[in-house]
Amino acid sequence: MILGFLIFAKLLLYGLACFRLSLLISDDVGPFGVFSKLRSFLKREAKESKAIRASKVHIGISCIRCDSIWFAFPLAAYAMFRHRLLDWIVVGGDIFVFAMALSAIAILFVRAFPENS
Repeated sequence: MILGFLIFAKLLLYGLACFRLSLLISDDVGPFGVFSKLRSFLKREAKESKAIRASKVHIGISCIRCDSIWFAFPLAAYAMFRHRLLDWIVVGGDIFVFAMALSAIAILFVRAFPENS
């Protein structure tokens, strides 16, 4: 019973972190507008570069569903192999995942309970 709860909690934590990272790349402006600039740059370059246009990267970076796949792989690998990593990497990785999950929860609360103005 407790093991099942721990597995569910871990899945929820990593799922929320994946959601937040995907949302960060696909929709958010980011610090100093870095993510919106990246999306704009790729769209501009796609108009000029046949290789970028063919790769569809400029479309994929604006798609939260596409981004979630790309973030799910490294998060799953980290979750599966974190016991083999150095302690300082695990601590940093866990802090990062936890911070992304907390941010995702805050975003979900804001979306679930919008202001009535």
